[in-house]
Amino acid sequence: MQRVFIGVPGAISLSENCKIAKIKAERDKAFIDIEVLTKDQQVVGKAEIMKGKTDKSFLWVGVLEVHPLCRRQGVGTEMMEAIADLAKDEKVDLVYVHPAQLAESGWDSYPVSEKALTAFYNKLGFKPCEAPKDVVTVTNEGLLKRGLCLTIKK
Repeated sequence: MQRVFIGVPGAISLSENCKIAKIKAERDKAFIDIEVLTKDQQVVGKAEIMKGKTDKSFLWVGVLEVHPLCRRQGVGTEMMEAIADLAKDEKVDLVYVHPAQLAESGWDSYPVSEKALTAFYNKLGFKPCEAPKDVVTVTNEGLLKRGLCLTIKK
């Protein structure tokens, strides 16, 4: 699978709004890549998700990015709703995230605070949880075993 997530804010020219026309997901055995596209095929959101199974089956959202000009317009919420639908399709127990502010690159050169990310995920129903067994998140503060989980109802 080819990964085409290159995100530099100046690399695309957005129309006046960031209306979503399509959410595209590419899957393989271990990963799911998501792109959110406008009707002009401009990428305004992207996510990289790992599938895992330890003590529970889960999707781990490692990357969730929204173009800086499209933030607070529902793009991230629509992406997370699509990820919850994918979790049901994949028949997993939970979706795991760690809302850490990581090293800056691409769209992350315009970072969102950990507090704002936590509020965003809480609004979508994520609750504090222990990471799935054998999963750690590498952050600027070191390795962490706690994050936020959305339990998937089957």
